[in-house]
Amino acid sequence: MLNSCILDIGVNQGDFIFPLAARLPSMPLFGVEPIPELFDLLETKRAELDLSHVRFRRVAIDEAPRRARFNVARHADLGVSSLLDFDTATLQKNEYWQGRSDLYFDEEIDVDVVRLDTLIEAEGFDHISFIKIDAQGVDLRVLASLGKYLDVLDAGMLEVSTTRNSVLYHDEPLLRDVLEFLDQHGFEPYAIKSNDPACAEVNVYFNRKGIDWQALEQRLQLRGIALYDGRHYWHVPSATPQLPPEALGAVAHNEVARARHFNAENAATWARVVHWKSEVGRLAREKQALSVQLAEQRSALHARRFIPAAPAPVPAPRCDHAAFDAEIARLQQVEAALRHESGTLRSEIKALRNSTSWRVTLPLRALKSLLTGHA
Repeated sequence: MLNSCILDIGVNQGDFIFPLAARLPSMPLFGVEPIPELFDLLETKRAELDLSHVRFRRVAIDEAPRRARFNVARHADLGVSSLLDFDTATLQKNEYWQGRSDLYFDEEIDVDVVRLDTLIEAEGFDHISFIKIDAQGVDLRVLASLGKYLDVLDAGMLEVSTTRNSVLYHDEPLLRDVLEFLDQHGFEPYAIKSNDPACAEVNVYFNRKGIDWQALEQRLQLRGIALYDGRHYWHVPSATPQLPPEALGAVAHNEVARARHFNAENAATWARVVHWKSEVGRLAREKQALSVQLAEQRSALHARRFIPAAPAPVPAPRCDHAAFDAEIARLQQVEAALRHESGTLRSEIKALRNSTSWRVTLPLRALKSLLTGHA
């Protein structure tokens, strides 16, 4: 069974791939967008819509892989950003482009440029049901970079300038170059729709020869998606190729209303992106503060491990005061008795000394022994 997919090269803000993904929940869709902020916006929206069958890569596509300078126009919808430079000489001469105020670049960034066949092989696809290309001047080179995978492509659409006098960029191919390439590789156009009132650029819709493009269009549910349906402009003779208000009528009103709706939706989405980036920054700062607190607590605990604990106080011996007092009283009584006995003996000795009938003949040593209680 074929591992088929739909490709969107130059996704911008996803006006083609997201509506299609909602209609085809089982079909893998693969998008390429080189501008960082657009890529981040796409990833955020993909996550919000929970589209697991949609994948994006932040690269530019061309026939020669390289690291290259990419011109970014940060105004409007960033839609004129390109690998190529503007052809200023043509822009100054062309009546339609002279009336456009968005044809300038704000900045240059470096991007990785890869071939489309390299991406397809890495993703593991072996069949391409449809490819939408809007790569601002290099659409045909993107298609050519499919290489061998051109043989497994059913249909697609791309944007191209009609004549040398209407090109936007240096070295971009023309409508005749696209038609020749398609014919040489087994494709044919089934529609060519003008991309502006002056027909300076057109969208070429093509299918592999022999494939029923209407059946394919119905199977992939492409109709009703604005970027696929495109526009059919009536030719209005004029000195400058701009449609007068009366020719636009309700079409002009609807286009303006739709543009305002998309601009408001994009602004709201971008505001959400800015909000969540701010939240991420706040959480990062909180994480840093908690990390500092944790480090301080660990240092304090580490220091406490190496400070010897104070020795526990030796409890004072317990004293039985009643027994102690009784013992003192007993000793005092013994002492009093001994004093009394000593006084009695001293009195007797004195009486003996004074007696005329008896004279003490005991030697002094014997008397001392008698007084101390020793024989």
